[in-house]
Formats: sequence, structure tokens, C-alpha cells
Amino acid sequence: MSILAFLRSACILILIPALVGNTIAGITHIGKRPCYRYIMGFLGMLTIAYITYIPFVLTRRSFHRYFQVYLIELVLVMLLGLTLYGKELWMTIRNCTMAFFAFMRKHPWVMFLFLFFLWQCWRAWNYTQVNYSDDDTYIPLVNDILLSDQFFRVNWSNGEMLSPKYTLDAKYLYTGWFPFQAILCKFVGVHPLIMVKSIFPMALIALHYVAIWNLVCSFGNLESEEGCPYFFLFYGILMEVGWSVLTTSWSYYFLTWIWYGKAFLHLIVMPLLLAHLLRFDRKKLGHWSILVLLILSGVGASTMGLLLIPAELALYTVARILDMFWKRRRAVV
Repeated sequence: MSILAFLRSACILILIPALVGNTIAGITHIGKRPCYRYIMGFLGMLTIAYITYIPFVLTRRSFHRYFQVYLIELVLVMLLGLTLYGKELWMTIRNCTMAFFAFMRKHPWVMFLFLFFLWQCWRAWNYTQVNYSDDDTYIPLVNDILLSDQFFRVNWSNGEMLSPKYTLDAKYLYTGWFPFQAILCKFVGVHPLIMVKSIFPMALIALHYVAIWNLVCSFGNLESEEGCPYFFLFYGILMEVGWSVLTTSWSYYFLTWIWYGKAFLHLIVMPLLLAHLLRFDRKKLGHWSILVLLILSGVGASTMGLLLIPAELALYTVARILDMFWKRRRAVV
């Protein structure tokens, strides 16, 4: 990978999500932790891509026009955040930098966590099944978007346009995950195979750790990042030990197919949704905004979100009702 592709990857996977997250945090007044802002920014990028994609695919517009509109939307969102909350962002960067170096001086062993992270990235880079049916479907779908400049309208076996009566399976056509991956590939300038097997997993592995840590903080009502490295080490070892060739294992998807839309839904969106529900305050508009963002990003990542997200919301509602009755009963007794 060239230096230019590396810089573009850092821009689209690190810088832009951080700036979008700054805008979301400023508008909703929720999420002071930098890692939480970053992951909300990434989900915001996916949500914008999904909302923009639906009218484009229904009206059969070209991909390059979709790509241009999406970049304009991102620039507007980032400029809004820098204009309204730029000073707060600068203070956050300065405070986080000082806190990081202070923590490193106190706990120098944390550098080994970075090596452990690279080890797990290496696992994701080097292990994959050969001729697996999902890989043979998902990667060509992204590649067809880039090569045809259309959303699933060209038959690449003969290069001809498909009949207007032809429709791709709805679970592929109405998910925003493949167009989002196509955006990443076009922005960085690499083939989809390189993106999903080499570059994208690095960001997704980091996002999963942030999502799980946010869930732990919600259970413990924690606001400090002090215990974060210790948790990462424990959880990372747990994922390594729990790895198996069984496709039903949690760590198998984490270290093999984290770039799947359904894996993104399971490993990142669902834990974040539960963490948000545990701290949800229905009187605050910002909490409702983040809830909508999580739902849209989950549905945009995979159509399985249409089933799993309502199921999680329903289970949480039942648990809250039972908790309410239990507290009333204890108050009466």
C-alpha cells in the first residue's frame, strides 16, 4: 500500500470519524469520553451513507454522484462541528494528550497492548477460509458498484445492463453496508479485497474494544478511562482463548469476519445500544437522538438489524417494567 493510500486510510477511518463525532457530541450533549465520540462519529458516517443511499438506489442514480453527495454531507457536518464546538474539541485533544502521557509514565507496560492489538490485526489479515460463499458474495457486490458505477445494475459476466425487471435480493439491495465499503475503497483508492481484508479490520477491532468498554462503564456507572487498558488486556486474552473454528463463536467473527455487516451489528452496534439503554433518560432529547443513530446504523449495517434491534429494545422494555413493579412492591412492603 502506498503512502498516499495510507494517509487516505487514516483520514477516512480516524480523522473524519473523530470530527463527525465531535459534531454529534456537541449537538446531543452526550458522550464526553474521546473514544465514545470517535465511535459515535463512525456510526454517524455509516448512518449518513445509509440515509443517502436509499433514495439513490430507488431512483437508480450513479455511484459517483452518490459518492460526491456523501462527501459534501460529511464536509458540512464537520464544518458545523468545528464552527460551533471547535474550541471544545481543541481542549479535549490537549487534555487527552496530557492524560495519555501521564498515564504512560505511570504504566509503561501499556505499550505491550499495542503489540497485542497488532497481533490480533495480523490474525484478521492472515486467516480466512478459501472460497467461502459469503466472501464470494460480499466482495464482488462492492467491486461491482465500483466497476459499473451503478448499484447492482450491470451483469459483469457479459458487461450488459440488467433488465429493469431484475432485482437483487432485498437483504443485499437495501443495506447500506456495501455502498459504505465502496465509499471507503474509492476514497482510499484500493480494491475491495484489500480494504476488507487488510485496512478495515484494524478500525473495526478497535471499535469493538471501545464498544465493549463503553458497555462495561454503563454497568459500573464509570466515567474514567483509568481501567481501560487493564480491561483491554483481559478481554483480548479472553477472545484469543475463546477462538475456535466454529462459526458460531463470538471470537471467530471478531478475528475472521469482523468486516461483515452482520458482524458489525453484533460486535459493535448491539453492545453500544445496550450501553445506551442502561443510561437512557427519556427526558433528554440528546438521548433520543443517539438512540435513533444507533438504530439507523444497525439497520444500515445489516438487514438483520430489523429483527435484532427491535428484539433488544423489547427485552429492555420488559426488564424495565419488571424492575418498576419490583421497586413498587418493595416500597409497599
